[in-house]
Amino acid sequence: MTNMFDRLTGRDRAAHADHARRVVAVLAEHFAELREPMTADIVQTSIERQLRTPDAAWEVFLDSPYVANWSLKPGADGRLRVACRRHPATGADLERERMLTALLHQGGS
Repeated sequence: MTNMFDRLTGRDRAAHADHARRVVAVLAEHFAELREPMTADIVQTSIERQLRTPDAAWEVFLDSPYVANWSLKPGADGRLRVACRRHPATGADLERERMLTALLHQGGS
């Protein structure tokens, strides 16, 4: 939990922005759409907002919105997780979910 001074001075905001940049950088290695500067900026801004004001219903697509097989969502533990939206998900999909979520958590997300 952060204190009011940190919120007022922008320390939280800078930490959230930094964290969001790291998340996008990790995921850009696996989702070509996140290598596009405009898309990366939109996703980063959405992550920052989620970190500042968590919403259990929040979700952001990681691949093309026309395909929308992969998204970033809040996990049960409050950290971010990668989710496969394909139905039915294959064993490979579930393994990819676990692997990508573990990569995010290695960085402290």
